[in-house]
Amino acid sequence: MLFDPFSVAGLRLANRTVMAPMTRNRAVQGNAPNELMARYYAQRASAGLIVTEGTSPSPNGLGYARIPGLYNDDLVRRMQSDAPLNASDMSTFYTPDARGYTDYPALEP
Repeated sequence: MLFDPFSVAGLRLANRTVMAPMTRNRAVQGNAPNELMARYYAQRASAGLIVTEGTSPSPNGLGYARIPGLYNDDLVRRMQSDAPLNASDMSTFYTPDARGYTDYPALEP
């Protein structure tokens, strides 16, 4: 039952296993995803559902170092290069980082 295909709310999952978000702090260059991050998720692609690590919606929302940022123009290109993850045909959901926006001058980029 755990490893049988499963459908919920119109979403077809390979199985009932879910990988919870765990921020890995690996977006070292410009807060953009990189090969190490792509490999990390590709290695876990057999999970039925992956909820990604916290991702900052803006540079003002970086609550700590080396997390990916949706504001980065390079994000789409880097994520599209993740062929092993895409080829696995599983579902991945983006998670906005809990910090969202930081209004403190010392933390601004």
